[in-house]
Amino acid sequence: MTWQLHKGHYIWPGRLPESVAETLGAKQSVKDGKVIGYVCRASIPNYRTIRHIGMDVASPTESLDWKWVGQHQPMRHQRRTVASMLAHQRSFVLDDPGTGKTLAAIWGLDAMRRLGACRRTLIVAPKSIIYGVWRDELFLTTDWRVGNLVGKPRDKRTAMAKDPRNEVLLINPESLHSIAEVMEDLDSIIVDEFTAFKTYSTKRSAALRGLVAKFSPWLVMMSGTPAPQGPADAYHPIKLVNPKANRMTKRVWQDMTEIKVSEFTWVPKPDAQKTLTKWLQPGTRTSREEAIDLPTLQTLTRRYEITKQQDKAIRDMKAEAQAETEEGTITAANAAVAASKMLQILTGHVRMTDPNTDEEISYSLPARTWLEAVEEVVEERHDPVLIFVPFRAAATALGKHLGCPVVMGDTDQDERQQIYRDINAGEVQAVVAVAATMSHGLTLTGSNCVLWALPPASAEQYQQANARVYRNGQSKPVDIIHLVGHDFVQALFARTDKRVKLQQAVLDALAVI
Repeated sequence: MTWQLHKGHYIWPGRLPESVAETLGAKQSVKDGKVIGYVCRASIPNYRTIRHIGMDVASPTESLDWKWVGQHQPMRHQRRTVASMLAHQRSFVLDDPGTGKTLAAIWGLDAMRRLGACRRTLIVAPKSIIYGVWRDELFLTTDWRVGNLVGKPRDKRTAMAKDPRNEVLLINPESLHSIAEVMEDLDSIIVDEFTAFKTYSTKRSAALRGLVAKFSPWLVMMSGTPAPQGPADAYHPIKLVNPKANRMTKRVWQDMTEIKVSEFTWVPKPDAQKTLTKWLQPGTRTSREEAIDLPTLQTLTRRYEITKQQDKAIRDMKAEAQAETEEGTITAANAAVAASKMLQILTGHVRMTDPNTDEEISYSLPARTWLEAVEEVVEERHDPVLIFVPFRAAATALGKHLGCPVVMGDTDQDERQQIYRDINAGEVQAVVAVAATMSHGLTLTGSNCVLWALPPASAEQYQQANARVYRNGQSKPVDIIHLVGHDFVQALFARTDKRVKLQQAVLDALAVI
């Protein structure tokens, strides 16, 4: 038997243990002097209790008379996501980018509010998502009073955070610590792109832990890329959500998921996928392919020849871990720094150390072939091309060469929004961006080509940035193009692919649980 849902009530067509009926506040249904069933409110506590004792029951939002807020109706996977949110006090939402996590979260929050489980909510998300997604969706979908704390002076942020009239507060992770101590009367937190909290020791992570400990809120942690660089990224989010991980230390997690191969290098164990799948619970996972019918996507490699000066600088660095130029020395204390400097060499704009003063200065190398390779891709396309690079100087130079807009961390929000509108309207031929500034939340389906002029800084940025074009609303085949001028660049792209595959294996396993 299963519980039936009708007009805000659960109905059990049979006998119930007295203790269960009492816990649910269920009343007997009597016919001809015989108890034929029980009726109780379809509340959040009752929904969770019935699930906890292992009985089959639908979410209160599945009632035929439930009215979904806003202009749209949820897709099947979004209804499933809402049901999971309501079923758990703390949960993950691991749906792919572009599958409608934001709307699902708003519907879940609306249900919690209407069912009396939430009154005041803090939403933590990157600035680009707050301005490009959350702010607009909340305005179009709800009539809640929303306080946007992003970009406000500290005293105004504090006043808005303490103002009880603000039903929903929006803030970016970097500013969370500035309001954590003054927050009052908070009963729900939604974290969008929780990888911003992957490092346990940061101010923002400490602030989030403090809020969770203080208020014991309904907590929803969302990301389509939960472990972009490896299992270590998932440790702190798991500690926050999974009650079984409450006493687990970081060292224990590392021993469970990784193997030490050198003094500073750990790699995932062969069974790391299974471990991650086990601990990224409770929650839901829906792939992009399950959620929507998308056109084809292909990843292509475009090769070009670097200049002689660039080739010499790279060979010198590989041989000696430093590159000599006429004006100074490009230092490389470790492999990560060396890789960054080598990528800068490919752009022609290098930050280097002056051997006479030990000061950081800029140095230029010819990068004509790199610029031409990017330009060729842009000229071949009929729709706008999104071009990603990890360095500000390279982004500025590339934008100037192509005569196109550039998006970086300090780009004004109004200017950003206009650039995004121009992309979707096909009013620009290309846009250059530092990947971190455009890698979350945005819908840019006016483009169907992403050009990685250099390898990404992380697997998360790579997946999220590609998802700006390969998402719901895309009607054309999508090309992801890797620009490769040297073997070490190909190796960096291969490393990113390996990390993406590990994470995808975890997500695929979660989808069938």
